[in-house]
Amino acid sequence: MNDPQDILVPIDFSDCAMDVVRQASAQAEESKARIILMHVIQVPEGIDEHTPIRPDGGETITAIEHLRRDANERMPKYIDEASRRDVDVEVRIVTGDPVEAILTASQGVGRIVMGTHARKGLSRLMLGSVADNVSKRAKVPVEAIPTVYKDHCGAGSCGWCATHRSPALVQLHVEQDG
Repeated sequence: MNDPQDILVPIDFSDCAMDVVRQASAQAEESKARIILMHVIQVPEGIDEHTPIRPDGGETITAIEHLRRDANERMPKYIDEASRRDVDVEVRIVTGDPVEAILTASQGVGRIVMGTHARKGLSRLMLGSVADNVSKRAKVPVEAIPTVYKDHCGAGSCGWCATHRSPALVQLHVEQDG
């Protein structure tokens, strides 16, 4: 059950998500709140979540199992970062539409702290903005923390960042394309 002081922190596993976790953890420590780290798994369009796949030629599992395993493998470093502060951390890995899942999870929390890639123009039109949609529809305050471009980033700008795309997601697209 959520507490009105809880801080919901949706993360997409992008390079900049760690910055969001740091900032949210500092806020939680200061206000004696709990952090809820949440990742929303979204199965790519055109792939059924029950589609059987054989990642790396191994055992056959469903697409959703593959993505869930990947999320569970990627989450510990974010938990570790949040745990560096004196805060309780809860983890939720859910499936569905990111905006809807975040809005559902936000019921009863004090606020949402999330990253935004600060997309503008064509990239925003093409890729949308989860943070923008959540901000417009949430019933609690939303703090959108803009990404900060880092020298090691492969994308030309934060607007085209794709570091949140996991190897598991890439494998699913390869499976889909045959």
